[in-house]
Amino acid sequence: MADVMLVHGAFHAGSCWDLVGAALRSHGHRVWAPTLTGLGERAYLATKTTDLSAHVREVEELITFADLPSVVLVGHGYAGMILGVLHDRMPQRIRNLVYLDGFVPENGENALDGFSPLMRAKTHRAAAEHGHGWLVPPPPREVLVGPHAEASTWLRSHLRPQPLGTLTQPVRLLFPEVLDCSYVACTGWRSIAALSLERARSRGWRIREIPEPHSAMLTAPQTVTREIESAIEAARPMPAVLPPLSAERVHR
Repeated sequence: MADVMLVHGAFHAGSCWDLVGAALRSHGHRVWAPTLTGLGERAYLATKTTDLSAHVREVEELITFADLPSVVLVGHGYAGMILGVLHDRMPQRIRNLVYLDGFVPENGENALDGFSPLMRAKTHRAAAEHGHGWLVPPPPREVLVGPHAEASTWLRSHLRPQPLGTLTQPVRLLFPEVLDCSYVACTGWRSIAALSLERARSRGWRIREIPEPHSAMLTAPQTVTREIESAIEAARPMPAVLPPLSAERVHR
């Protein structure tokens, strides 16, 4: 049994994990799947100042207040930005990280840096023209789920604009070494995270490829569940005695 935190990607909501979460719970795991501020049913909370730090903080607080001593963090797409920062801040509570087609940033990068200059410009232009300058409209649904009609129907009613600040704020990684990671690459339809997959390979992470589009938790929940459980089983056990946090970590 493991404590599993499922963190959704850009434009999505925590409910995108419903089928995966139900399957994990049926296998004895405890599961959390929060909706990040400004998205899903919390879209009304979006402001011009909603940024990556806000999303990191709320997942961090959930882990702390739920008193999770050894949590498996699963991040989809944009949520990969959150995973690395959380491991940096609270390594004593992280069992391992699982990236589902997740972004793998270098220190100082933001979520848009993994895309081409043209795509970055289109994102800013879309926010300026259709999002009051600070909201990014969702992409076409087929970019996320390909030709899967049922998943596309879910997206039509659940996708919400992404606060631009969450995509433009760079990550700050003081301790970038992440020693226990699994990367599940979605290779079945218009790869979104090719650069991140290359980085995962170069770092020696466990790599799995599944023939699904980017939002695979909607198109193939059973497959995603199996990959998460495989990552849990492959994770190295946490040491019985953890080193104390440095002052730099504590006072960030």
